[in-house]
Amino acid sequence: GGVDCKSKDSLPVHDALKSALSGSLGIDVTVYACFGECMSGPNVVVFPDKLWYNPVTLADVSELATCLRENRECNRLLGNVDQGLADLIFDLLDSGIAGTTDLG
Repeated sequence: GGVDCKSKDSLPVHDALKSALSGSLGIDVTVYACFGECMSGPNVVVFPDKLWYNPVTLADVSELATCLRENRECNRLLGNVDQGLADLIFDLLDSGIAGTTDLG
């Protein structure tokens, strides 16, 4: 198979981030369908803030979770995505077209 976020340990990152943010008001950690940025994944997209973090590894989870709880940007993980793609994905999220997926 090709390179995708799952092959780059996105599921352990998802699980660790979900655990780290458990009980944080207003924060839901959800799996979405592919955003098309697998080569630089795993990706964490913060919506509606329109922030795109990548690549996010297990070593980044604690720092990223702290930033999210404190409602501040984690600058070290920002800016690694094509802005045109990010704008397209954020438009899809705004419209409700892009939906969650299961982990299977």
